[in-house]
Amino acid sequence: MKLLLLCFPLFLFAELKIVLNDIKEYKVTEDKIVYKISANSKNINPIKFNKFRFFNKEKIVSNSSFYLNGKFSIEDTKIDFTKAYFLEGKFVMLNPKGIYKRTTFKAQKAIYFKNKLTFSNVYITIKNKRYRKIKYVLEL
Repeated sequence: MKLLLLCFPLFLFAELKIVLNDIKEYKVTEDKIVYKISANSKNINPIKFNKFRFFNKEKIVSNSSFYLNGKFSIEDTKIDFTKAYFLEGKFVMLNPKGIYKRTTFKAQKAIYFKNKLTFSNVYITIKNKRYRKIKYVLEL
């Protein structure tokens, strides 16, 4: 019994961390596959969710459950990202670069909503011309 009481406080300091490698996730409806996510790893740390508050939700979620070095694809769009996470039903990607039909882009941040992609600080290449936009919305 004494040994159990001595070991119990050690578990309080242990941090639970789950790492899944070579992830492939799909969102499927009755008609089709809406999107596909494939990533090198998915990291989940449920203990960090305890610090969740209204004012720090994006920071806590992005550090608690996130994908690393992956690809996001929808119909004609293929996006590579370094880090991504789900926040309030939106899929947020950091450092995305990819292609939409024949248009290439590279951005600081991209957010996938139900029917659109929103980019911030994006460089777009259309017909060998490069444009810089602070915010760009792509309707899908």
